[in-house]
Amino acid sequence: HRHEERLGVRLLDEALAEAGLAERAFRTNVVKCRPPTNREPLPSEREACRAYLELEFDRVRPLVALALGSHALASLVPLAGTVSRSRGKWIAAPMPGLEQGCWVVPTWHPAYVLRRRQVAGPEFAVDLATVRRAFDEWERSGHVAPVYSGESARAGEGER
Repeated sequence: HRHEERLGVRLLDEALAEAGLAERAFRTNVVKCRPPTNREPLPSEREACRAYLELEFDRVRPLVALALGSHALASLVPLAGTVSRSRGKWIAAPMPGLEQGCWVVPTWHPAYVLRRRQVAGPEFAVDLATVRRAFDEWERSGHVAPVYSGESARAGEGER
Protein backbone atom coordinates (compact mmCIF):
# COMPACT_ATOMS: atom_id res chain seq x y z
CA HIS A 1 0.00 0.00 0.00
CA ARG A 2 2.79 2.46 0.82
CA HIS A 3 4.43 1.87 -2.57
CA GLU A 4 1.11 2.44 -4.38
CA GLU A 5 0.56 5.57 -2.28
CA ARG A 6 3.98 6.97 -3.27
CA LEU A 7 3.29 6.18 -6.92
CA GLY A 8 -0.11 7.88 -6.62
CA VAL A 9 1.45 11.02 -5.14
CA ARG A 10 4.03 11.07 -7.94
CA LEU A 11 1.31 10.59 -10.57
CA LEU A 12 -0.69 13.45 -9.02
CA ASP A 13 2.38 15.72 -8.90
CA GLU A 14 3.14 15.00 -12.57
CA ALA A 15 -0.49 15.37 -13.68
CA LEU A 16 -0.90 18.69 -11.85
CA ALA A 17 2.34 19.98 -13.35
CA GLU A 18 1.35 18.86 -16.86
CA ALA A 19 -2.04 20.57 -16.50
CA GLY A 20 -0.40 23.76 -15.24
CA LEU A 21 -2.00 23.40 -11.82
CA ALA A 22 0.98 22.52 -9.63
CA GLU A 23 1.17 26.02 -8.12
CA ARG A 24 -2.60 26.46 -8.11
CA ALA A 25 -3.48 23.37 -6.08
CA PHE A 26 -3.83 23.32 -2.32
CA ARG A 27 -3.79 19.64 -1.35
CA THR A 28 -5.23 18.01 1.70
CA ASN A 29 -6.83 14.76 2.79
CA VAL A 30 -10.41 14.39 3.96
CA VAL A 31 -9.31 11.76 6.50
CA LYS A 32 -6.39 13.08 8.52
CA CYS A 33 -5.01 9.78 9.79
CA ARG A 34 -4.56 6.36 8.23
CA PRO A 35 -7.24 3.84 9.25
CA PRO A 36 -5.94 0.60 10.81
CA THR A 37 -4.40 -1.83 8.31
CA ASN A 38 -4.79 0.88 5.64
CA ARG A 39 -8.40 -0.12 5.08
CA GLU A 40 -10.96 2.17 3.47
CA PRO A 41 -12.06 4.92 5.88
CA LEU A 42 -15.48 4.51 7.45
CA PRO A 43 -18.10 7.25 7.11
CA SER A 44 -17.70 7.91 10.84
CA GLU A 45 -13.95 8.46 10.35
CA ARG A 46 -14.59 10.90 7.50
CA GLU A 47 -17.11 12.72 9.69
CA ALA A 48 -14.66 12.82 12.62
CA CYS A 49 -12.22 14.72 10.39
CA ARG A 50 -14.85 17.06 8.92
CA ALA A 51 -14.17 19.94 11.36
CA TYR A 52 -10.47 19.96 10.38
CA LEU A 53 -11.38 19.95 6.70
CA GLU A 54 -13.77 22.86 7.24
CA LEU A 55 -11.04 24.81 9.06
CA GLU A 56 -8.72 24.29 6.10
CA PHE A 57 -11.40 25.42 3.66
CA ASP A 58 -12.07 28.47 5.80
CA ARG A 59 -8.36 29.35 5.79
CA VAL A 60 -7.65 28.59 2.13
CA ARG A 61 -11.02 29.64 0.64
CA PRO A 62 -10.69 27.53 -2.52
CA LEU A 63 -12.59 28.34 -5.69
CA VAL A 64 -12.54 24.68 -6.69
CA ALA A 65 -12.09 21.43 -4.80
CA LEU A 66 -10.93 18.56 -6.97
CA ALA A 67 -12.39 15.51 -5.22
CA LEU A 68 -9.91 12.71 -5.85
CA GLY A 69 -11.94 9.53 -5.43
CA SER A 70 -15.05 8.36 -3.65
CA HIS A 71 -14.04 9.28 -0.09
CA ALA A 72 -13.21 12.85 -1.00
CA LEU A 73 -16.43 13.15 -2.99
CA ALA A 74 -18.55 11.69 -0.17
CA SER A 75 -16.94 14.07 2.32
CA LEU A 76 -17.42 17.18 0.20
CA VAL A 77 -20.77 16.37 -1.46
CA PRO A 78 -22.45 13.51 0.44
CA LEU A 79 -25.36 13.16 -2.01
CA ALA A 80 -23.28 13.33 -5.22
CA GLY A 81 -23.20 9.58 -5.77
CA THR A 82 -20.30 7.77 -7.36
CA VAL A 83 -17.28 9.29 -9.06
CA SER A 84 -18.18 7.53 -12.31
CA ARG A 85 -21.62 9.21 -12.34
CA SER A 86 -20.37 12.60 -11.09
CA ARG A 87 -17.20 12.96 -13.19
CA GLY A 88 -17.29 15.88 -15.58
CA LYS A 89 -19.78 17.83 -13.49
CA TRP A 90 -19.08 20.93 -11.44
CA ILE A 91 -21.06 20.63 -8.21
CA ALA A 92 -21.81 23.74 -6.14
CA ALA A 93 -21.13 22.69 -2.56
CA PRO A 94 -21.84 24.69 0.58
CA MET A 95 -18.90 24.87 2.97
CA PRO A 96 -19.12 26.38 6.45
CA GLY A 97 -17.08 29.57 6.57
CA LEU A 98 -17.33 30.08 2.81
CA GLU A 99 -20.22 32.40 1.99
CA GLN A 100 -20.48 31.20 -1.59
CA GLY A 101 -19.27 27.65 -0.99
CA CYS A 102 -16.99 26.22 -3.66
CA TRP A 103 -17.13 24.14 -6.79
CA VAL A 104 -16.37 20.45 -6.37
CA VAL A 105 -15.03 18.63 -9.42
CA PRO A 106 -15.11 14.84 -8.95
CA THR A 107 -12.40 12.75 -10.58
CA TRP A 108 -10.55 9.51 -10.07
CA HIS A 109 -8.20 8.90 -7.16
CA PRO A 110 -4.58 8.58 -8.36
CA ALA A 111 -4.41 4.98 -7.05
CA TYR A 112 -7.39 4.12 -9.26
CA VAL A 113 -5.72 5.82 -12.22
CA LEU A 114 -2.65 3.65 -11.62
CA ARG A 115 -4.76 0.48 -11.65
CA ARG A 116 -6.91 1.48 -14.66
CA ARG A 117 -4.49 3.68 -16.55
CA GLN A 118 -5.86 3.11 -20.08
CA VAL A 119 -9.38 4.28 -19.23
CA ALA A 120 -9.02 6.44 -16.11
CA GLY A 121 -5.75 8.11 -17.13
CA PRO A 122 -7.17 10.09 -20.07
CA GLU A 123 -10.31 10.97 -18.07
CA PHE A 124 -8.17 12.20 -15.18
CA ALA A 125 -6.14 14.37 -17.57
CA VAL A 126 -9.36 15.82 -19.07
CA ASP A 127 -10.68 16.68 -15.60
CA LEU A 128 -7.48 18.51 -14.66
CA ALA A 129 -7.40 20.32 -18.01
CA THR A 130 -11.00 21.45 -17.43
CA VAL A 131 -10.05 22.99 -14.09
CA ARG A 132 -7.05 24.67 -15.73
CA ARG A 133 -9.25 26.19 -18.44
CA ALA A 134 -11.66 27.50 -15.79
CA PHE A 135 -8.78 29.15 -13.91
CA ASP A 136 -7.54 30.68 -17.16
CA GLU A 137 -11.02 32.04 -17.92
CA TRP A 138 -11.35 33.52 -14.42
CA GLU A 139 -8.00 35.25 -14.82
CA ARG A 140 -8.93 36.61 -18.28
CA SER A 141 -12.10 38.05 -16.74
CA GLY A 142 -10.04 39.94 -14.15
CA HIS A 143 -10.31 37.56 -11.20
CA VAL A 144 -7.27 36.18 -9.46
CA ALA A 145 -7.01 32.40 -9.22
CA PRO A 146 -5.14 31.17 -6.13
CA VAL A 147 -1.46 30.29 -6.17
CA TYR A 148 0.03 28.02 -3.51
CA SER A 149 3.57 26.85 -3.10
CA GLY A 150 5.80 24.87 -0.82
CA GLU A 151 4.40 23.32 2.34
CA SER A 152 1.15 25.27 2.20
CA ALA A 153 0.26 23.33 -0.93
CA ARG A 154 0.52 20.01 0.86
CA ALA A 155 -1.39 20.37 4.12
CA GLY A 156 -2.39 17.06 5.61
CA GLU A 157 -0.34 14.92 3.25
CA GLY A 158 2.30 13.93 5.78
CA GLU A 159 -0.35 12.85 8.27
CA ARG A 160 -1.72 9.98 6.24
